[in-house]
Amino acid sequence: MENKEQLIQWIEVNLSNESQDFTKEDWVAEFGSEGRAIYNYIHRKRAESVKSLHTEDFAPKKMKLAFDDFIEKKSNDAPSEGTLGTAEISNDFSSAKLLSGIRNVKENLLALKHIMSVPFASIIQETDLFSLDKDRCFTYQGRNCLQSLWKTIKETRNGPSSSCVNVIGTVGFGKSYMLAALAAQLTKEKYPVIYIPSCSQLLTDYKKTIFLAFKMLFPSVSNYDQVCAIIATNKYKWIVIADQWNSIDAKEYESIRHRFFELFGPMKCIVKGMSMNSTVWNLMKNKEQSETNIFFYGGFDEEEFSEWIKNQTETLNRKLFEVNKDELVRLTGRVPLYLSIFESLYHENITWDSLVEAVMADIRIKKFKDCLVQFYKPFDAAIVWKVYYALLSKSMVIEKDHIDRRFFYVNHGQLLATGEISTTLLYSVWKMKAADNQIITNWPHLLKGYTLNGSSFCFLVGDVIKAVVCRDGISKYIKKNYIVIERKFFMPGREKGTFIPSTQDHWRLYDPHIYNYAGVDMVLVTETAIVGIQVTIASTYNSWTRFFETWKPIADENHLSIEGLFVASDDFTHDEENVAVVYLKNVYHKLWKVLGSIRSYQNCRKVLK
Repeated sequence: MENKEQLIQWIEVNLSNESQDFTKEDWVAEFGSEGRAIYNYIHRKRAESVKSLHTEDFAPKKMKLAFDDFIEKKSNDAPSEGTLGTAEISNDFSSAKLLSGIRNVKENLLALKHIMSVPFASIIQETDLFSLDKDRCFTYQGRNCLQSLWKTIKETRNGPSSSCVNVIGTVGFGKSYMLAALAAQLTKEKYPVIYIPSCSQLLTDYKKTIFLAFKMLFPSVSNYDQVCAIIATNKYKWIVIADQWNSIDAKEYESIRHRFFELFGPMKCIVKGMSMNSTVWNLMKNKEQSETNIFFYGGFDEEEFSEWIKNQTETLNRKLFEVNKDELVRLTGRVPLYLSIFESLYHENITWDSLVEAVMADIRIKKFKDCLVQFYKPFDAAIVWKVYYALLSKSMVIEKDHIDRRFFYVNHGQLLATGEISTTLLYSVWKMKAADNQIITNWPHLLKGYTLNGSSFCFLVGDVIKAVVCRDGISKYIKKNYIVIERKFFMPGREKGTFIPSTQDHWRLYDPHIYNYAGVDMVLVTETAIVGIQVTIASTYNSWTRFFETWKPIADENHLSIEGLFVASDDFTHDEENVAVVYLKNVYHKLWKVLGSIRSYQNCRKVLK
C-alpha cells in the first residue's frame, strides 16, 4: 500500500480530532478504494467511541499490521462480474481480445447509416447505460452528426494546448451511444483514445478506473504506476472521452477533476459527455472560452428515423409502427430513448392503443415525470402553466430558469419539447400543482394556449371537458343544481378497489392517472349507470372493447347499466350499441365558441385524421 506513513497520519487526525475531518472524497482521491474502506472503518470506530490512537491497542506499529490485514481482506472482496462499479470483465473478454474485435470492424462508424452491433470499447464493467450482448457489443444506429462531432474534436485537438469539448444532449438523444461508437472507431484507427463510460466510477475507485481505461489501449500494463509512467513520456496527445461528466461536475468534486486534468499533462483533449440540465446550462455561460460546446437536442433526424422504421417493419416485422408512424413521431419526437421504450414493450398481438398505454405506464416514463416534479417543485402552478403554454404556442415568453432543459429546448426563438410524451408529463405536473377549482374556473382562458400539434390539443380539450363535467355535468344526464360531482383519480388495475357507488346527490368522475386509459378519457358514475367518456375532435376514435371488458363486471356487481359516450364535434357520427354521442356545442356553448375561433382547429382535425 502506498503512502502508509501519511495514511497513519490521516487516521490519527480523523480519530483524535473530529474538527479536522476529511471527506470520503478526500480519502478516495488519495487512496482509491482502500481509502473508501478506511473511511468507513474510521467512522465505525468513532461510533465505538474510539477517540485516540495513543493506546496500546492502537499503537502505530500495531495499526499498520491491522490495516495491512484489513486492506488485504478488502481486496479479496472485489466486485464480481455483473455488479456495478469498476470491476474488470471476465477473462473471456481480455482487453487484447476486445481490441482485436474492434480493429476487425469493417464499417466506418462515423459514416454508418444503418443499425449494427458495435464492440464496446472498454473493459470496465458497464451496466447502467448500455445493454451489452454476450460478445460485449451494443446495438448502434448510425447518426449523421457523428462525423461533424469528430471534425470539431479533431480541430480542437490540433490546437496548441490542452482543450475541452463539451458534448451536451437532452434526455434520450443518444449521445452516450455516439461517444461509445466514436471511441470504438478511434480505437480501431489507433488513436491514443482513453474511454471512460461513466465518470461516476472515478468517485468509486479513481486509480482502478484510470488503469482499466488504459488497459484497453495498452493490454500489457499491470498497474496504475505504469499508466503514470506512460503518460510522463509526453509521447501522445491523448483524446480522453469521459462520459457522464455531470457526476463529477459538482463543486464538492473539484479535487477529483483537478487530479484528472493534471494526470494527462498539457497535451490532451478531453471530450466530456454531459446531460443537459439547468445546472449545466448555467455553467456553460461561465466556462472558459477555450472550451468548445456542442449541443444536441431532440432525437433522430428524418433520415435516421426512416432507417429505424425500416428496421422495425422489414427486419423485425413490426408493421404496427409503420401504420401509426405519424402518431409515433408526435409522441416521441423521434427521441431514441422514447422509441426504445415503444420497441421494448411491443409484442405480436398488442394493439396501438394498448402499446401507448403501456408506454405511459412504464417505470422509465414515471422516472421522467419524477424528474419534472422535482425540478418544478419550487415553482407554483401558474409558472408551470406558462411553460406549458409556451410549448403549445411555440413561443418564448418565459424565464429561461423555468425551463427543464433535459426535456425542453429553444430553437430559433421557440420553446420545443423532446416529444409529446414530455409535454404530456409536464401537463400532468401542472395538474398536480393546480387545484381542481382552478382548472374549472380558468379553463376558457387556458384553452387559448393551442397548438398545431393535434395530440396536445386533444389532450387539453379532454381535460377541459373533465372540468366541465365536474361543474355542470353532461347534457345527456340532466341533473339538479344540488348534485355534487366528485373527481377521483385512480390507477389502472385498481378499478374495483377504488370504486364507490354514487347516489342521487353525489356523482363521481373517475379520472385515470395515465393517458389513453382503456380507450376512454374518464368514467362518470351516476346513481344508475357507469358511463365511459371519450373526447374526440376528429373522425378517429378508440375501440370501446377494453372499457366494457374492464367495467362491466363492476356494473353488474352494483346493479348498474353501462354505456359509452362520445363528446365530439357536430359532424361526428357513430352507430354502436350502448354508445351515444353528445356534441361539444351542447356540453358547453362557450367551449364550442372558443374552439370555433381557433384558426388551427381545422388543421388539427386534418392532422388527427
